[in-house]
Amino acid sequence: MGIREIILGRPQPDRPAVEASTGVSAVIGNYRSQSVTNLALLTVTRQEAMSVAAVARTRNLIANTIGAMPLKYYVRDETSGRSAELERLPWMRQFEPATPRQTTIAYLVDSMLFFGRGYLRVLETYEEDGRPRSFEWIDPAYVTFDVDAVTGRITRYYINLNPVPRSGVGSLVVFPGPDEGILVRGGRTIRTAVDLEIAARNFAESPTPAVTLKNSGVDLPAEQVQSLLAAWRDGRRNSSVSYLASALELETHGFSPADLTLVDARRFQVQEISRLVGIPAWYIAADAGSSMTYNNVANSRRDLVDFSLAPFAHAIEQRLSMEDVTRRGHHVAFSFDDYLRASPIELAQFYSVLVGQGIVAPEDAADQLDLRPGGPTG
Repeated sequence: MGIREIILGRPQPDRPAVEASTGVSAVIGNYRSQSVTNLALLTVTRQEAMSVAAVARTRNLIANTIGAMPLKYYVRDETSGRSAELERLPWMRQFEPATPRQTTIAYLVDSMLFFGRGYLRVLETYEEDGRPRSFEWIDPAYVTFDVDAVTGRITRYYINLNPVPRSGVGSLVVFPGPDEGILVRGGRTIRTAVDLEIAARNFAESPTPAVTLKNSGVDLPAEQVQSLLAAWRDGRRNSSVSYLASALELETHGFSPADLTLVDARRFQVQEISRLVGIPAWYIAADAGSSMTYNNVANSRRDLVDFSLAPFAHAIEQRLSMEDVTRRGHHVAFSFDDYLRASPIELAQFYSVLVGQGIVAPEDAADQLDLRPGGPTG
């Protein structure tokens, strides 16, 4: 089943377990159970976490950015140690049938971010070596496992309680994340943010404080009091302007968002979420980007890749480069070149140094910078 069915909440069917005809394993991730957690013990669900704007912004920033990066395929020369780029395999362009590659990668990163692990199920294998030819993303909520009581290692995986074959079609390629996932190690932090969202929503639904009309003059009969209150309510319902006699005084009872500390608490929780995920706070702050320029955006992107995106990107690259997925000596890597492209000022400074030292001819530098009237000649 594809991602669309998962999003719509339809039950996930099981494909027939067909073993590969070769000895190449594809794949059981025999990882220690300490790296995974019983989802029933989580204090907050993914759906609840995504209802918090800061969490959703963080997820989309990390998952969608990595998903948009192209995958490249390389072979390493054992003698020189250099890598040469090869034509990509079909699954590197599209993992799942009828699902864009970016979507599959984004949901794989999503699984690693929230649950500490992601899964791709093998749909097809190559006849010559049994390696995967196509995949489908599997929601971690559907996956359970057996654990060896002595070693603590996972010995068997299940999808909807149905055993998963250890190799070939129907087997799982397991992607361990950098840690146990934010739902596990940051459940209380996210739960606090969810509760603050609920408190803010409740206040928005009932923003009008309780009102008391205090009479400092002669007491009125009960009938006149009820008539006065009815007239006050009708006046407030039909107009925002009301009149009070000199003997009457308006008193309100209730709390503003500032009195409830909702504003400061929610702002602090955004900072906590940024620490939880390991992403600069300004990326998910409401006023982010107000003082950004071309140059510091480029620098901030480098920081984002180094500290926030790289752990997930490298985990996916290295898992896909293992010999049960790709041939020995071959490896897969994301290309962040376009995302990290230097600013025009930085490029001009770079080529001015090269031209000044005679390393690059001026006309070649002009071509690279697209400064010739007719554009680059190459």
